[in-house]
Amino acid sequence: MSKSYQQVLAFVFAVEKINKDPHFLPNVSLGFRLYDNYYNGGQTYENVISLLSERDKLTPVHLPLYGYGPYYAYGRPSYNMMNTEKVKIFPNYNCQGKKKMVAVIGGLTSESSVQVANMLGIYKIPQINYGYSDAVLGNQVQFPSLYQVYPSDELDIVAIIQLLLHFDWTWIGLVAATYGRSGNFIDKLKDKMQKNGICPEFVILFQNLLTFFYELEQREKELWRSSCKVVFVCGDTKFLSIIYQYTNAILAGKVWLTTAKWDTSINAEAFSGALSFGSRQKNIPGFRLFLSSVTPNKYRDDVFIKIFWSQEFNCNLPPPYSKPPNLGVRSCTGQERLDDPNISHFEISMSSPSYSICKAVFGVAKALHNLSVDRSKQKTRRNGVKPGNIPLWQMHWFLKKILSNNTIMEDAFFDGVRDLATYDILNVILLPNKVLVNVKVGKVNLHSATNYSIAIHEEMTLWNSKFIQASHVPRILH
Repeated sequence: MSKSYQQVLAFVFAVEKINKDPHFLPNVSLGFRLYDNYYNGGQTYENVISLLSERDKLTPVHLPLYGYGPYYAYGRPSYNMMNTEKVKIFPNYNCQGKKKMVAVIGGLTSESSVQVANMLGIYKIPQINYGYSDAVLGNQVQFPSLYQVYPSDELDIVAIIQLLLHFDWTWIGLVAATYGRSGNFIDKLKDKMQKNGICPEFVILFQNLLTFFYELEQREKELWRSSCKVVFVCGDTKFLSIIYQYTNAILAGKVWLTTAKWDTSINAEAFSGALSFGSRQKNIPGFRLFLSSVTPNKYRDDVFIKIFWSQEFNCNLPPPYSKPPNLGVRSCTGQERLDDPNISHFEISMSSPSYSICKAVFGVAKALHNLSVDRSKQKTRRNGVKPGNIPLWQMHWFLKKILSNNTIMEDAFFDGVRDLATYDILNVILLPNKVLVNVKVGKVNLHSATNYSIAIHEEMTLWNSKFIQASHVPRILH
């Protein structure tokens, strides 16, 4: 919950930052609805249908249990979604009036992005995927309204290879999903491994649960006897949650290595001591200060915060935020701070998905602003253009130009912070409260696919208790 909630806060932060800028989108306030699909295809389609069936703000809107649905106006919700009731959905009927959807940001996985794109493409509604880049999603013939903000995966592969060579890990295991971006990525990785003298001892490909269980059963003895020290796992959060449940015993004692989209909300002891790559983003100015200001009183209509706050600080929120209190648990003051290391383990550093979300929001806003200025210059309207009057198909030319040029977007919103090809090497550590956190132990600097450098503090790295790395005397996690 902690990591996924940071993504919610990143979205709110981006919208508030734009709405507070008097020189940007004057007389226009951005708003949003946020849905959780629970990695369920049926829920994804229902969410999209709900988006396409907008109503007046006084009409109840059906959202999933943890759906966060208020429109924002200058950073404050205009109505309360806590007491909404399920109502019938009428696709193709728009009763929203002035508030009109101009774009959709999501999803995190390729699978959900395709599901959303299949419906939004009919209406030419812009969609921005903030997960890993995927060659499938880049098919402009099949998905002409879909955009991606995460760069190509070529440099990801170079970073992985350099880390493997640094530790002299030339005999490894591979576990990967075959759907979405992962299948294409693992093929490229295997080709690069071969060229650098790195060989896979075993390869396990995940297509679906049935075939996966069958393969594990057939290869159980082989995996128990495997001698490789490291297992590279490639897939989305849904995939990782399945992998650790069914392979942690068989592959115990090996180091898990994965890419920048690692989600430490999966609290599994099997992943303690793992290595992953932090994304190549930098913290956006103002984000840490924003996080420190978040309280239940500030966002009373946030239906996520009542769950998150109670879990993060192990306390009971007073009504109307919480359900019946947990016995034996202290009461929340509501003034706890996310940046207080004494009581919170919330990761203040911006995660890769959160950074991508901000880029997507800023990209949409910049495109909307440029479109408004362009139409104003053409004198199609005397006082500019409001979002409700913009044909959605006109957004595409501006979006494509903005999202393909990081410099323009980052100069405008990130105060000059550049999207450098630098990866933090992260050590995944299990805290005493069973929470996994990422600790930076090194970095890989990539100027190009052939010009790179790596630096890692091996003495700082904590391995799992069953693993011994020969290059140094490690500190052991118990």
